[in-house]
Amino acid sequence: MFGTISLGELAVDGFFLISGYLILKSFYASNSLKNYILKRCFRIYPAFIVAYLICMLIVASLALGIDILGKITILEWLKSIAKMLLLDRPHVESVFAGNHYQEINGSMWTIRYEFLCYMVIPVFAYLGIYKKPYYFFTVLFLMCLLFYNNMSNTRFGLPLAFEFSQIVRLLLVFLIGGCFHVFKDEISWDKHYAVISFIALIICLNIKLIAELGLLIFGAYLLFYFALHYQNKMLNGVGVKTDISYGIYLYAWPIQSLFVQYVPTIAPYQLNIITLVLTSLLAYMSWSFIEKPFIRLKGKLL
Repeated sequence: MFGTISLGELAVDGFFLISGYLILKSFYASNSLKNYILKRCFRIYPAFIVAYLICMLIVASLALGIDILGKITILEWLKSIAKMLLLDRPHVESVFAGNHYQEINGSMWTIRYEFLCYMVIPVFAYLGIYKKPYYFFTVLFLMCLLFYNNMSNTRFGLPLAFEFSQIVRLLLVFLIGGCFHVFKDEISWDKHYAVISFIALIICLNIKLIAELGLLIFGAYLLFYFALHYQNKMLNGVGVKTDISYGIYLYAWPIQSLFVQYVPTIAPYQLNIITLVLTSLLAYMSWSFIEKPFIRLKGKLL
């Protein structure tokens, strides 16, 4: 709409803002570092591993034919297993070659960055950064400098330029989300500030250089203002007993890609409706048979 950031970037930034707030809250609610890490591993890994294997074994076969499994060498399987344990996205050569994005599950790319952000929290806590505002804002300022350095394509000559730029960007978003939790009692929540933030956000979104930073400041204020102060029984009840959000994120991409491959003339609204229904079913199964049991197991272990 504004010609600056895409809806996908908006969604990922919004997710990392919320995650930065909630995961820092979870860290302070944990009895120990072991408790915190186990909670994060049990929430992320089980559903991710199952979705990864489904993509490699089932989605790849549907996209390229069942004989594709026999063409994958033992070394490639070992590499895939290593990537899976490192929370990297699955990859099968030539999959969805006719689609706009040739990825078996492109959504999974954010998961390892998310987990990396989880591991940054204990380090910052050990260094006392969260308890010293000047330290925290200094870190945010330095991250902003790195972020704009990446936008200018300088990247310090690092060989993993894309990886580095994504780490900088998503860690900055995650830390800003955490900032809203650290200073939740000092932040003035006012509807007039919300209106000012909305106007400032619209202005920033029209300027490429400051569009994303405007989103992370003014957009974040609007996001948390709404989340912390708008009370609605229906919205507040979403995900309390049955949380299918993670499963929807994991399975929407391959389902959409399969339909685009087999029915290339499908209308976007038809694709969205079919994907939402099928993905919700898979997500419900993921929650019921994988995520929820491991959450219970986590509770017993802790």
